[in-house]
Amino acid sequence: MNRKKTILILFIIIAGFGGTFVYLKSVDFFAIEKCLDSGGRWNYDEIKCEYAKDTLTIEKSDKIVRVKEQIDSLKYVYDCEFYLKPEMEEWYNKNYSKGVNSQVFKIADIFSEPNIDSSAVGQMIAYYDTLISNFRIQIIDTSNKVVKEFTEIGDWGYGIHMNVIAHTESFVQLPFEYLSSIAWISKESINGYSESYKGKLIIIKDGTLTNVNSGEKRKSESEVYFAKSVENGKLVLRKEIPEDMPCGEDFVKTENIDSLPDYFIKIKELKNESGDFDIALAYPRGC
Repeated sequence: MNRKKTILILFIIIAGFGGTFVYLKSVDFFAIEKCLDSGGRWNYDEIKCEYAKDTLTIEKSDKIVRVKEQIDSLKYVYDCEFYLKPEMEEWYNKNYSKGVNSQVFKIADIFSEPNIDSSAVGQMIAYYDTLISNFRIQIIDTSNKVVKEFTEIGDWGYGIHMNVIAHTESFVQLPFEYLSSIAWISKESINGYSESYKGKLIIIKDGTLTNVNSGEKRKSESEVYFAKSVENGKLVLRKEIPEDMPCGEDFVKTENIDSLPDYFIKIKELKNESGDFDIALAYPRGC
């Protein structure tokens, strides 16, 4: 009787260890699969997922859901329109005829997370420069080095446009290359908003488009295109037709939209080494 009881106990112990081993292995399997799917490399010695230095954190919402994604496989690009501060316009109205430069205006802090309580990684500033008879908007790092400059300001009353790589309800994320780090700026601080290029008329100044059906390639040559979709790291486009922007006029349909060829271009192919994207709204001021 004791011998049978001993054998039963040994069997239970062995089965327990075996089940635990299988469970741990299955956990390892799912962890490895998740690691590889997110662009990482599994370290079998230390049993952990490792990411290369060329990865960044995309914030999916204000609750900060972190997802590792390689810089060279960006999935989205958004248009962000923002406006200069009222005090800058007030200074301009009083002083533009005097031929003097303005003081430096601080527009906004730039943060490491979409949260104003996170650490600051830079600032957006601006000043009036008589050499260009307009304001220069600059992004500076924590050592006051200028890493990005906007001089295409335009006239008062119209927004200034920049491309961003992610957005939440309250923040937009700047291209990684600007500050060599993850950088978020509050929409409220720049009086701005952001939206997808989907459904917009856009210009790609110097890109190579691929025909979705035939694979034939062609240069974009600054033509205007209608963005049909922006997803999975690609823009799908077709050429502009008058009906896309009627501006109050009645157009006679001259083309069958369904017969127009679709083209695509990878978003990463639109980005240069400085982090800027070769894409812009074709008619940012409307009709």
